[in-house]
Amino acid sequence: MAPTQAWAVDAVVGVLGEREGLGLDVCLELRRVGEFLLDVADEACIGPGTARVTMAAAAVYAADRLTEGKAVTQQAVADAASTVVATSKSKVNGYSREVVNAYETRYGTRDVVEVMARRLA
Repeated sequence: MAPTQAWAVDAVVGVLGEREGLGLDVCLELRRVGEFLLDVADEACIGPGTARVTMAAAAVYAADRLTEGKAVTQQAVADAASTVVATSKSKVNGYSREVVNAYETRYGTRDVVEVMARRLA
């Protein structure tokens, strides 16, 4: 069954964009990579029973760690997710580490942009 709340990454990135003053290009990159990493989390069965927006926040933070720029903090991501569902910095931190580990185990690299490009080719 497909996970509910397909809009979860959009919700987190939208609030981050407004609150943190992120540019459109940064928001688009966080959304694109965040969605990909949320799929990785789903496939690795990370955070079953956890609110979808919390997992989306973890994926967005992981996306920020795996791409150039480092635009957001854990606290900013947790605060953005908390506009929908209560989310703590420690949950974002823990789940984002699990997402990054699952991604690296599966693809053997930290270069998420290259992996995504190869998958589209």
